[in-house]
Amino acid sequence: MKYGKLLAQLYDWRQKGDYDNMFDYDSESVMTLFEPVMEMLIQIEREINPTA
Repeated sequence: MKYGKLLAQLYDWRQKGDYDNMFDYDSESVMTLFEPVMEMLIQIEREINPTA
């Protein structure tokens, strides 16, 4: 799966953000994820609604 690694990274960051005492993300790290996440969301939308 093309997006498996991305999903794993997003999940890990979510867990750290929710449960680690002090965890902060820098802008540069977060900004690099915008494009791949948008691509993934577009692909998910295509899978859910293939006629659109």
